[in-house]
Amino acid sequence: MKTLLNLGSIIKKKRLSLNKRMDDVASEANITRATLWTIEKGNNNYSIESLMRVLNVLDLSLCVNGSIKNERRHRASRINSVLSKKKNRFVILCVQQYSATINESSASTYKRMLDKSVIVELINDYEDLHGMSQIWLNDYINTLMTGEPLNILEQSSSHIAAKTILITKVSELIAEKYRISIDKARNLLYESPIIDLIDDDETGLYGDSPLYVFSLFEAEHKK
Repeated sequence: MKTLLNLGSIIKKKRLSLNKRMDDVASEANITRATLWTIEKGNNNYSIESLMRVLNVLDLSLCVNGSIKNERRHRASRINSVLSKKKNRFVILCVQQYSATINESSASTYKRMLDKSVIVELINDYEDLHGMSQIWLNDYINTLMTGEPLNILEQSSSHIAAKTILITKVSELIAEKYRISIDKARNLLYESPIIDLIDDDETGLYGDSPLYVFSLFEAEHKK
């Protein structure tokens, strides 16, 4: 809106410098006086064609500043980045909950969920699914995997919350370090033997810092 207001001010100043009345410019541009008034006031309810006609009459040229687009692009990128992180954590939570419930390693569960396109379903339907309960999500995932719900009422926590946070943070560190998408980073982590160490409650690794676990991942990844 501020950019349109500046443009309208420039147009008005040029018109006045040429000693042209609004009626004169509107007539030459073949637009209504009301449209010209709207342009000069910086409103946005006019067509680009009307604007170009006015610019031609006043011998003005329009130069698009890429910084505005870049600012919007960066803002959109930041919004998408935040949403990607939320979706990433949601996927990891679902994997950890489901694998603990069916007593399977999360690495194996993650691979099967990838093969069945369940991961994609979780990401695509994030807005509808992320508020659902653990039991409902496990039933939903099992239905996608096998065609039937689990129908299990009591499920083991198995430090799910701590593991979810840890795996989420480490996958974000991987994405940042290697400049890859968070989805690819998550895939790398679940393909790494480090995920088995996180799963194993006896190692206590789920209680360590993300930076420490990330260093373990890097050491393993460089082999």
